[in-house]
Amino acid sequence: MKKKPAPRDRRGGRERAPMYSHATYTYKVGRFIYSTDGLIRDLSETGCSILGTMPEVVGRQIRLMLSLHEGQQPLCVNGAIVSWVAADCFGVNFPKLKPNEYNRLRQHVRKMLG
Repeated sequence: MKKKPAPRDRRGGRERAPMYSHATYTYKVGRFIYSTDGLIRDLSETGCSILGTMPEVVGRQIRLMLSLHEGQQPLCVNGAIVSWVAADCFGVNFPKLKPNEYNRLRQHVRKMLG
């Protein structure tokens, strides 16, 4: 049986690795800072989608802690940008990854895609 190709990322054609892993996201509304848990649904080198609630503010900057289950500390993504919001999930872009963060993320996505 043929292996089904991974879905393409809407943000530039990158392959998305389906996964179900813990994420914590932190964001600011006015003077208040909120920290909430969610579930990573898929991950690419340039972003991810998260099952969780997010006030409907596309363009909001958030901080993500992504548990990649690779024996290391969670990957911290500062400056992730909310790109879309639906009823119970939202997408984020990773525009400001440091080279070591990008390499770690790229290796993880490739491993997940097999």
